[in-house]
Amino acid sequence: MDGELNFRKATFQKTAHFENMRVEGKAKFDEATFGNSTSFQGTVFKCAPDFYRANLHAETKFNLIDDFDKQFPDIKSKGAMERYRVLKGLMQEHHAISEQLGFHRLELKAEAHDLGRLNLNRLFGWTSDYGLSWRLPLLWLLLLAGIFFLAYHFMLPNDLQNFGLLLALNIAFPFVGALKILGLDRALQDSGNFSLGAKYIVAALSVIQNILSAIFLFLIGLGIRNRLRMK
Repeated sequence: MDGELNFRKATFQKTAHFENMRVEGKAKFDEATFGNSTSFQGTVFKCAPDFYRANLHAETKFNLIDDFDKQFPDIKSKGAMERYRVLKGLMQEHHAISEQLGFHRLELKAEAHDLGRLNLNRLFGWTSDYGLSWRLPLLWLLLLAGIFFLAYHFMLPNDLQNFGLLLALNIAFPFVGALKILGLDRALQDSGNFSLGAKYIVAALSVIQNILSAIFLFLIGLGIRNRLRMK
């Protein structure tokens, strides 16, 4: 459909089907009442739809959350963030957690676009897909460990360079405790080739990695939690 889809203040007493369409213009469902199950599956809204003060039925169906980007590609139009926020609230009323998380993600994406090129929302998306992915922060955590491994490798004395990877992984996954088992902490103290300046640099790097790793571990847990909530 090239034009608008205008059902403002409409009342749907029976099952409503808005499936497998492509709405190029605005879709207006503000103040509409859906008295029965409604399906929007397969429909693409090129502009974020209006559902202000709408009364959605509990059996309202959209695409699966992993297809939300295809169904709702608009994050740039004026008011897109607010329209997704409305849909998030409507889904929350019916405890539709998957759809609620999906519209929350779209809301944050639209807000990131409004805020500009670099902001915390955009970083949240890059690192964890707005809390919906556990694989993405895990990849970042492993990449981070690789970067710090190279840094440790060049900073550690020759007799301890083999411990660089172990040090990076132990900080990335602190619950493993491999350093204590293999005695690297004691080796670091006893090495005569390890200058005081290098020790301070390695210590500073380990603090930075600890902080960043804790953030990514939190995002991994958040992604797992949100995915389990969607089941």
